[in-house]
Amino acid sequence: MSAITEHFDSTEFEQGGAPVPSQYLGNLYALAALLEQARAIGGGYPLRITSGYRPAADNASVGGAATSQHLTASAADFYPVGADAVEWSRAIIAAAATGDIRFGQLEVDPYGDGHVHLSLDNGVAINNAIVLVGHDPNTYADWNGGDLPPKDSGGFGDAVAETDSAESTASSNSVTAIISIALLFAILEGGI
Repeated sequence: MSAITEHFDSTEFEQGGAPVPSQYLGNLYALAALLEQARAIGGGYPLRITSGYRPAADNASVGGAATSQHLTASAADFYPVGADAVEWSRAIIAAAATGDIRFGQLEVDPYGDGHVHLSLDNGVAINNAIVLVGHDPNTYADWNGGDLPPKDSGGFGDAVAETDSAESTASSNSVTAIISIALLFAILEGGI
């Protein structure tokens, strides 16, 4: 598999060269479609994927939560190249407020490396924006796109920030239909 959308290739989502298992390909196509939508809303800046699908061993080695959506190809970490991650994230949050995009969780790390995490709506976390405010251990604060909470201001830990991976594979009928259509087009175009 290679190109799955205009700007994303399946290999960008592979961790350590591990291809996305077939049972998660629908998630991968939906995630790439979400990232295309976010890319357009965020000003068209390229998104450099640093983490997508993670096999369990790779997820554990990077300190990922046992329930991480990365385990099911339902989340990606990236940098919006050429854009300020906070401002880029504000645009996505504003679009979510008007119904122009729907995601599970958006996380931005303004006090660390500046990465953004975006996940599919899994029916549990919907348009949930958080800020990573501390790194030892990771702590988060809810964020509505306004002023950032201060660094090391407390918050909640990884266990609350991540959602159950079993729930992340469940999706609404509309998301299932979109995934089915995307897979059909990919098959017809010889992409799978």
